[in-house]
Amino acid sequence: MTDHGERFVGFTESHDVDGIRALLEDGLDPNEPIRGRTPVEWMVEMYTRSPRFHECIRLLIEAGARIEDEPLRAVLLDDRAAVARAVEVENLDHCAGVMRLLLGAGAWTDVRLDGLRWGVGFPWETTIHDVTPISFAQCGLLPQFHRRPDDIYTNIESLLEAAGRPVPRRMNVPNAYLDGNTTP
Repeated sequence: MTDHGERFVGFTESHDVDGIRALLEDGLDPNEPIRGRTPVEWMVEMYTRSPRFHECIRLLIEAGARIEDEPLRAVLLDDRAAVARAVEVENLDHCAGVMRLLLGAGAWTDVRLDGLRWGVGFPWETTIHDVTPISFAQCGLLPQFHRRPDDIYTNIESLLEAAGRPVPRRMNVPNAYLDGNTTP
């Protein structure tokens, strides 16, 4: 590892904004791995958390560090407005268009997997058994999937129609009664 890399690792532990800035000005590549981790990964994986963390990340990004995941970038920069926009976008039903395209091209609706793990490595990791397109769509009703029930039911209806199965009338949105809505 270069002297820059060794010094950077030390600066990440203390969130030394001036030290990181000096290394970047002296040629530290913000995307070059140091001991197998990028500088951004070093910042995120270090134990220390301080108000200077976001400034260190900002310096790395301004120097060209690549963080392709926009919601992650917003969180790392503590950009609350961007986080709010990212959450809203993530909760929209962006998969519906692709689902309709696949169904229109003849995608099978009767495929079954023994199971799948969603969110692997995160606190919300969920194992789902006997997964079909319809059962997976229903998983959107679980709180950790962060989807709107109306979107989920629309997707389920599309899958049922494509499978040539009867589409039941919407009688209940799970837990609607908790919001005081008891009318089907």
